[in-house]
Amino acid sequence: MKFFSQDLILVCFNKLGDAHAVKMAMKGRQPVLLDSAYFPGGEGLEEIRSSLDIKVNDAVVLCDDGSFALDIELTLPKLKDKELYNAVQFALASKLPVPVDQMKWGYFRKEGQLVLSLIKNDSWDDFLINSKGLSFDFFIASSSVEEKQDISGFLDTVLQIPGSDEAVWRKSISLAQFCLSHDLKSLKKTSIQAPENQKLRHYFVTQYLSIFCVIYLVFALLSSLVDYTKDYKAHKNQLLSRLEQVVESQAVIPADEYAYVEKLNNEYVELDSTHPWNLVDVLNEIARLLPQNCYLKDFRSDGTQLTCQILSSSGELDIGELYKIFKTSDIFSDDIPISRRGNQIQVNLKLVTGGEQ
Repeated sequence: MKFFSQDLILVCFNKLGDAHAVKMAMKGRQPVLLDSAYFPGGEGLEEIRSSLDIKVNDAVVLCDDGSFALDIELTLPKLKDKELYNAVQFALASKLPVPVDQMKWGYFRKEGQLVLSLIKNDSWDDFLINSKGLSFDFFIASSSVEEKQDISGFLDTVLQIPGSDEAVWRKSISLAQFCLSHDLKSLKKTSIQAPENQKLRHYFVTQYLSIFCVIYLVFALLSSLVDYTKDYKAHKNQLLSRLEQVVESQAVIPADEYAYVEKLNNEYVELDSTHPWNLVDVLNEIARLLPQNCYLKDFRSDGTQLTCQILSSSGELDIGELYKIFKTSDIFSDDIPISRRGNQIQVNLKLVTGGEQ
């Protein structure tokens, strides 16, 4: 897909100001005629841009039918720009009947020859009047290019326009084919340039900047989306990891022990009014005091006495450590019998009553 396809519009003027315009392009290696228009006496020439659908990056080249300009071939070696200019000025001085400073000239190279387009200053002014302010890139004398290719197919198309001149069409089509087969930038650099007030302004930079901005915005959005996805996944994984740590840090009470909850709750409802602790307080306190590697296997109560069976997930249980832990509690009294039974530890806890606090 081409973002900036460049077509060529070549407009050929005769002495009467009739303009024969063709719009051509290269498709593969073959030139094709895209459109054509005829402006007798230059009438309606100001509408040529809309008539031929000229885009901002299309090249516009002007030529004459031989009524304004002539061509000369010179044999010169390849020189730098300044030396070439001086060499051409010197060579023309001996070939022209008028002073060189009264002429405008441009050139292109062909098979070792320098082919010059020449036009007198007053003829140039007349030509620009005929072009009626049409903006263009450069001018080439049509006589400098020979008709080498079969253009009969193109002629059949353009000659359907009433009143147009076949000879002028031949020159415009031949020169258009020549321009398309050469580098337009190089031709523009060495050919006769348009005056400032008729110089065609292209907007390649604006177009490239527009495309660059669009690409940059798309890239920025994609980059933001990727960063958001990465941050989201990292945050999610961090939360899940933290949740696992919280779950692992809690004492585990086997599911079958929850059957005692209702029974114990009923027993504690009947306790003496001086007893300040309820079942929820007791269970929360045990869960708070147990080390992370310990869990409650069995839990029994007669109202004021609690018998707990404690196991360790790591298999290591320190009676002295458990005694110190439970002794720090305000709920249980300091009299804490602890005994070991195999890999289990039995702890007998007595609740502190209101009178003992």
